[in-house]
Amino acid sequence: MVRADWYLRTKLTIYLLFPLLLYLVPTEGIYHGHSICLSVLLFDRECPGCGMTRAVFSLMYGDINMAIQFNKLVTCAFPALVAMWLVDVRKMIHRLRMVKLFESYSRLQDEGYSMKNFISR
Repeated sequence: MVRADWYLRTKLTIYLLFPLLLYLVPTEGIYHGHSICLSVLLFDRECPGCGMTRAVFSLMYGDINMAIQFNKLVTCAFPALVAMWLVDVRKMIHRLRMVKLFESYSRLQDEGYSMKNFISR
C-alpha cells in the first residue's frame, strides 16, 4: 500500500505543478515559432486547432482578446481543459483518501479488530 500512496502523491504533485510549469515556459518560441501542424506543413491550410496552443497561453497570461484572435474555439476548449484537470485532481485526492482508509482498516484487522466490533457499539 505504501507504493500506491507514493504513486498517487507523486502524480498529484505533478498535476498540481503542471499549470505553474506551463506558466513558466518562455513564450517567445510559442508566439513566434514555426508551425508544427500537419495541415499547415502538408496542405498549407490551417486546421480548426491551429493557434490553440498560443490561445491557451494567452488566456493563461490573461490576454483574452489575443487568445480569441489566435483561435475562437479557445472559449470552449480552455474551460473544458480546466474542468477535466479539476476532475482528475479531485479523483486523485479521493483515491489517496481511499488508500489511507484502506491502510487504516488493514492495520486494525492485523491488530485483531473486525467490523463486527465497530457495528455492535
